[in-house]
Amino acid sequence: MRQMTLAQMFGHEEEHVAEHVAEHGSELEVFDLYCGAGGFSTGARDAGCRVVFACDSSEEAIETHRQNHPQTNHWCTKLPRNDIPFPSDGRAFHVHGSPPCQQFSQMNQNGRSEAGLVSAKDQLEWYIDTAIASGATSWSMENVSQSYVISIVKRKRLQHNRVFSYAVINFEKLGVPQSRIRLIAGSHELIAKLLRATEEQPRRSIRSVIASPRGTHIRGSATGVEKRKKARALPGEAQYTYSRASWTDMCRTLDMPAPTVVGRHALTWITGDGEKCNRSVLYPRELAALQTFPVGYKFPQNKFFAYLQIGNALPPLVAQIMLTNRWSHEPDTPSRLWCPCVTLDD
Repeated sequence: MRQMTLAQMFGHEEEHVAEHVAEHGSELEVFDLYCGAGGFSTGARDAGCRVVFACDSSEEAIETHRQNHPQTNHWCTKLPRNDIPFPSDGRAFHVHGSPPCQQFSQMNQNGRSEAGLVSAKDQLEWYIDTAIASGATSWSMENVSQSYVISIVKRKRLQHNRVFSYAVINFEKLGVPQSRIRLIAGSHELIAKLLRATEEQPRRSIRSVIASPRGTHIRGSATGVEKRKKARALPGEAQYTYSRASWTDMCRTLDMPAPTVVGRHALTWITGDGEKCNRSVLYPRELAALQTFPVGYKFPQNKFFAYLQIGNALPPLVAQIMLTNRWSHEPDTPSRLWCPCVTLDD
């Protein structure tokens, strides 16, 4: 990643965004491509922006987005497309995209295909080129931090160095109450803002967002445990062994951030020890709280779609930090960016 200038690190590039807003209106317009259930859109709205356009290929995701953002222009369509209605009159707008990452994910080894991987790479490159060519005041992208993605991002940054930075960030350091490592690319000033926030945002625990926990721990969705076999292995000898995880492996206490929320395997409440421990799957609203969605956000009644949309979303808090113009000037008031606490009555 290219080293940032002092001006970028202290947010002075944000001034050109403020100038555009002052000239063309008080609200920065947002175009959310691959919008899913609306994680980025929700954070952008909480930051005072106006989400004017959202598109996704999933009808269920678009319906969820429409229910929560009814004033937005919605397209249910597959990308790439070359007719996205970006403004051409000089007003300020931001473009965000979360291109599909399932083919890149290490957790999807069985579902990965050569054709799927090629399509995912093409969409990633198309999105970066489109966001930069759109004339947007600023842009951003979220994806998994896997080698395929990083290699594309590095190559594209060389082509677009003037408007391109990226960082791999654990959202836990931004105040999201779960460990969630993602690659964020975008305009220099926005990446600089997120990096500053990793040092300034308060850490949040499971207990801070789920007021009525139904267990003493939360267990992640991984099925195997990696253990070091020897401190120093001989040439050709494995350093690690892998074994099937028990129900009490990879658990987090309530005073810690949760494991990563994923789309197809819900996290589990754990109480007790060993194979006889009590366990129950987290409700969608509990997972939504760990993803920093506001209480009352409307998800599908069908739990499969609810879990999928929540797990695949970008936590709204990340977008809120990124797009709140005043946030970088008010480090003493981080509580403005906190989400309500969910209870069983919500």
